[in-house]
Amino acid sequence: MFRNWASDSEVSKYRSWQAHSSPEETAELIAEWMSMYGSDSFYKWALVLKESGEPVGDITGFNISDEAASVEIGYCLGREYWHRRLTSEALEAVIRFFLDRVGMERVEARHDPQNPRSGLVMKRCGMKYEGTRDSGKGEKCWYAVTKQDWR
Repeated sequence: MFRNWASDSEVSKYRSWQAHSSPEETAELIAEWMSMYGSDSFYKWALVLKESGEPVGDITGFNISDEAASVEIGYCLGREYWHRRLTSEALEAVIRFFLDRVGMERVEARHDPQNPRSGLVMKRCGMKYEGTRDSGKGEKCWYAVTKQDWR
């Protein structure tokens, strides 16, 4: 994780976290995640290359609302692996998982307006643009797909 994406400031440029400065920082974060895997509301997966088993990114379900039956998805991929449709493949699988297996009615995602390629991933996976609005951490472009639209 440290080598493939977490230490790269280009990868973290549009994310809510700064590039990691040491493998120990990454190891601490992984340990924190591992401690959360027992929770029914923790969804974090590594994106792994089929050919090599190498982890190259991650995808997360968060901001879960049981009342609205909705979840937000965030993803991150190492720069070396950009433009290979890996994120699209992972996002589509996670959308399907949340709508078909978990029982969510709505899946959302957002991206920085200066990172339009992320929006293209969302569109490719059937998500619809809902507008640009302030997220409390600057403007974000919002996308979503509902269970009804997915089918």
